[in-house]
Parts: sequence; C-alpha cells; structure tokens
Amino acid sequence: MLVPETQLKTAYSRLAVTSQSATTAASLVGSLLLSIAGVLGMVVTAIVSYTTSLVFQRQIAVEREPTRVQTRSARDGFQILFASKALRSLTVSAALTNAGVMLGNTMLPVLVHRDLEIPSAVFAIMGVVASIGAVLGSAVAPLLTTRIGLRRLRICSALIAGPAVLFAVYCRQLPGHEVIWLMLQAFLWNLLVSISSVAGADVLPRVAPRHRLASVGAAQRTITLGIMPISALIGGAVGAYTGTTAMIWVWAGLAVAAALPLLRVSELDQF
Repeated sequence: MLVPETQLKTAYSRLAVTSQSATTAASLVGSLLLSIAGVLGMVVTAIVSYTTSLVFQRQIAVEREPTRVQTRSARDGFQILFASKALRSLTVSAALTNAGVMLGNTMLPVLVHRDLEIPSAVFAIMGVVASIGAVLGSAVAPLLTTRIGLRRLRICSALIAGPAVLFAVYCRQLPGHEVIWLMLQAFLWNLLVSISSVAGADVLPRVAPRHRLASVGAAQRTITLGIMPISALIGGAVGAYTGTTAMIWVWAGLAVAAALPLLRVSELDQF
C-alpha cells in the first residue's frame, strides 16, 4: 500500500478535495472558454486535458508484489464484501445516498428551469456553491470522523441531508428569495454527501485482504455506482407522471434511509 493505514483518512480526504477543487475550477474555466472560444475550443481543451492526464499517468511507477493468478475474483469480491458487516452496511448506505444523488441530479434542473423559471446563469452559480460545499465536506470529514466516530457521523449526515433536500420543495414558501434557499440546499447536500463519501473510505483497505482489494473494491463500486443510472431512469420516468415535488420527497427519503443500514452495526465504531 502506498499510504500507511494510520494516514488513510487524511489521504482520502486530500484526494477528494483535489478532485472536487479541480471540478469546480474546470466548471469556471470551461464557462469562460465557452464564451470566448466556443464549442470547438472546448473540445480541443478537453482533448489536451485527457492527453496531459495520460502523460502524467505513464510516469507513475508502483512496486507490485508477485501474485498468483486468481480465479472467481468477482465472486470472491462480493463474498468478502458481504461477509463483513462494516463493509456491507457502508455499501448499502452509500448505494441509497447515490440513488438520491442521481434522483436529485435528474429532478433539480427540471424544478429550477421549468417550474421556477430560474435563469441558467443562476443555476451555474448554484453549481459552484455546491462544489464549495463538496470541497469543504471532503476537507473536514477526517477530523469529524475522529471526534464523533464513523458510524455516528454517517448517521447524522444522512439524517440532516434529508431535511436539507426539502429546502428545494419549500423554497417558494420560506421567507426571502427562493434562490437563497436553493443555494443553501445545494451547499448542504453536497457538504453532507462529501462527508459521507470520505468518512469510511478507509474501511475497505483496512478490512479486505490485500490480494483481494481490487475485486472487493470492484464489487462495492458495482453496487454503489450501478444504482445511479437505475435511479435516474426510474426517477425520470416516474417524475414525468408524478411531478418534480413528489420525486424530491423521494430523494429526501433516500437520503434519510441511508442511515438505516448503519444503526446497529457496532463494528463501525472501531473505525
């Protein structure tokens, strides 16, 4: 492993902060380039960015331990994942959160643009505010995990995230301009999701056998990421009949439900 076990929390936090910061910067720079160079300039910039990334990755050298060819790695990955109560509960919780993320990504633009008729420029600013929340959440997650405990932090984040989503539903009824509440919702949601994503990221490498890290990680991501397109498709189809408000309530429900798999898993307290 490249990072000692005692520094995994910090390493995952710094990686997430870097990723979120790059995403925020790319959004700002991309908007500027689009207005100056147009779509063709954006395409050229994307090609240059991917090529540069490839060049830098080729310079990465990692010492590998000799391993035997393993069979049934996918099956073994799922078996190890579900054999650990800690990994199983975190995976199910993350899947519920990610289902809410994609449902929100599907419904929120419809609410903002069609129902509230908010300009695209304002929606772009909301995206920047959301990214700031994500960066902050990634940065504070290790400290909060140490002080509060992993299980308690993940449960509290889920329970707060649900009501935070509802700011989007009641933005017109709450005092002040609706955009303020939408930005608060975007900031809090991304803050809490980032905290949940970073908090507990070190559990898998600490629990899974080293020679099975790749297969267990792949099994976990199959569940946590595989739910996302399913949630978007189902949410979009159902939302076409029920309306955005009903689906945002489902989004809030998924956020709160992410706390349920963690409630009685005492194994998480050791992390």
